[in-house]
Amino acid sequence: MKQLERNRFTRTWTFTSIILNLFSYFCAATELLNLFCFAVTANHPPQRPWIPLTRPNRTRPTCIFTVMCYNVLCDKYATRQMYGYCPSWALDWEYRKKGILDEIRHYAADIISLQEVETDQFYNFFLPELKHDGYDGIFSPKSRAKTMAENDRKYVDGCAIFYRTAKFSLIKEHLVEFNQLAMANAEGSDNMLNRVMPKDNIGLAALLRTKEAAWDNGEGSLIIRGIINCCAITSGKLKQLRF
Repeated sequence: MKQLERNRFTRTWTFTSIILNLFSYFCAATELLNLFCFAVTANHPPQRPWIPLTRPNRTRPTCIFTVMCYNVLCDKYATRQMYGYCPSWALDWEYRKKGILDEIRHYAADIISLQEVETDQFYNFFLPELKHDGYDGIFSPKSRAKTMAENDRKYVDGCAIFYRTAKFSLIKEHLVEFNQLAMANAEGSDNMLNRVMPKDNIGLAALLRTKEAAWDNGEGSLIIRGIINCCAITSGKLKQLRF
């Protein structure tokens, strides 16, 4: 790859000749992927229009709010081994977190649920930044954090829910630990215990009450319940629960 980089910067070879030369390498496919990662730029994806499913009845009190669910991809999961098609600089957390925050602010949802949020990043990045935008939030790390030293605990990922304080107040939050549920409901099933017990997947629920600012044409009363879960990468059989 060093030879390829040198050739690219000195412009002694055409792009086509570089690709042809790659096939002299033992891992040609890997080298070709690396070349595209570092030498080829991609345009931004096109804007996707919103599709309204129904129209609110403006003649009576109406509560309209938006919900965003986002897997931010914890830094420790963003590896070249897992995402070989992505250049290293784009996987770097310091680069990604700015783009994630810009995306969250662009949509400006009333309720934001985030998955794979590192504990340290929740308290030192997401919570302070989103509080400036009028949100408050709750967070819970995965179950293994209980057994770890404080310095290691801050790198454990988990679930976060943010809500716009002008529209909602938090009534209650609830943590769901799926391995504990498995123990309580396995009924002697070894298959259930073997699949779920080694995992430390969690769900985080929030019970929210609407405020006057959430309503048009008068004020009503509405209680919103939402849950978001955070699963290990290897637990593909566990489905995600959302608002």
